[in-house]
Amino acid sequence: MTGFTISSAAVSGMQLLWEQLCWLKPMALVGGEDAWLIIDDTALPKKGRHSVGVALQDASARGRTAHCQLLVSVAAAREVLVMVVFLSDSWRVDPKRMARARVPEDRQAARTKPEIALEEIDRVIASGARFGCVPADAGYGSRGSFRRH
Repeated sequence: MTGFTISSAAVSGMQLLWEQLCWLKPMALVGGEDAWLIIDDTALPKKGRHSVGVALQDASARGRTAHCQLLVSVAAAREVLVMVVFLSDSWRVDPKRMARARVPEDRQAARTKPEIALEEIDRVIASGARFGCVPADAGYGSRGSFRRH
């Protein structure tokens, strides 16, 4: 036999693991005075309504509005430290949907992608990691509050 079967219990366990990983705080970070924190967002095309954060929203990497999940990422050099799901208005106004998707209460408030990025940068700094530069794409850099932070 060349294949294997995954039980529904194992699939449920993997889904639970993924759900928990989506909201983890960075624990052990690398860096240094010469390290860079790189801020970006990624649109993951999705169908359906059950994956956390999926909505019709601006997916700039796709060049249009699309049904997708948006992730805000904070990376050090070549290592991604944090990826946080961006919740659009259609998710924030539906508490039952967020409860079904197990979105932690402290992650349900309305936040822009730059606000998410600044919060994550502050958490990286608080962890003791050091870096020398924070490049970000135009969606972040065009905001004066983000550049001054």
